[in-house]
Amino acid sequence: SWVRRFGTPHDDFLRAMVVVDDAIYVCGATYGAVVGANQGDLDAFISKFTLSGSEIWSYQLGSNDTDECSAIVVGKIDDNSGSRPVYIAGSTAGDLFGSTTFEGVQYRYVARFSDTPLDGLKLVEGTQKSTIQTTSTAGIALSSKYLYVATNTYDAGKELDAQAGCTIELFH
Repeated sequence: SWVRRFGTPHDDFLRAMVVVDDAIYVCGATYGAVVGANQGDLDAFISKFTLSGSEIWSYQLGSNDTDECSAIVVGKIDDNSGSRPVYIAGSTAGDLFGSTTFEGVQYRYVARFSDTPLDGLKLVEGTQKSTIQTTSTAGIALSSKYLYVATNTYDAGKELDAQAGCTIELFH
């Protein structure tokens, strides 16, 4: 057995983990700098480890506000490129991907990365859903064709109860 401790001198939070083939993928949030510089308040991060606990790479994603990663899923290796898709989902109170934001509200975001043997992890695309309600990610799942994201939406005092609740979104 083994224990692998990692993180920053600041508060760090693991939110999700998945084991795929010969690697462990984790995601969470940090007030510090897992890799590079912290972009604001709380930044999201993802890391990949070998099955024996050695770090392969880490990636930090942040805006000028609070960003957390709460779900991660990893797809199959593409036979042609050797790359593997890595999807993360979470919540942000800032502008991660050029979306309009409303002060004091958190949004659901989804990001797709490409994990290649030679280059490590690269951001391919990201999207965030901007509404005047607070939305948080509850989970993420990948089928053979589609990506599904489960979210919780609540009005955060904005009296929009008719739109609050639980949702499942399909991404192509």
